[in-house]
Amino acid sequence: MSHKTLCLMRHSQAVVELSEEITKDVDKPLTDAGIHQLDFVRSFIKENAIFPDLVLCSSSARTRQTLEWIQEALGSTIKVEYIEDLYGTNVDGLIEKITSVDDSYQTLMIIGHNPSISDSMQRLATRALNFKEVLINLPAQPSQLVMFDSESEKWADFETFPVRIRKVFEPEYNV
Repeated sequence: MSHKTLCLMRHSQAVVELSEEITKDVDKPLTDAGIHQLDFVRSFIKENAIFPDLVLCSSSARTRQTLEWIQEALGSTIKVEYIEDLYGTNVDGLIEKITSVDDSYQTLMIIGHNPSISDSMQRLATRALNFKEVLINLPAQPSQLVMFDSESEKWADFETFPVRIRKVFEPEYNV
């Protein structure tokens, strides 16, 4: 029996204010600190052999840059899809994306935004079999990554099957 693994990641630290050059929130780039933070994420990914088959990434500038900085650590066989409506979606919209993934993919990574990333982490964590053993700080901080394993063989069933929290990357401890 094969299982499904979901990696939820919030984009790295981005500029806060709009400016004459950056007039839309969706166009906010990463800060230098955010890029530095991704060095720790890359190390975490390599140390924990995180190799998703599929990455769904918001099409915003900061999520695209986040993926760009960690992509070499994720392996060379990943498929990447940039999804415009991951920007601004809610938890139900994100869960809908997860449950509609083709079952040929075993490990899915989503790089997105709060509140949908935090809300999805919380929804899954509170029903995790090892919930009391693993601390996840919420709301998700920039660059936070949480991996969930499910015994579900189908992404459509991911939210109804029990999950385990496999790994947590907490950026505030690494920068």
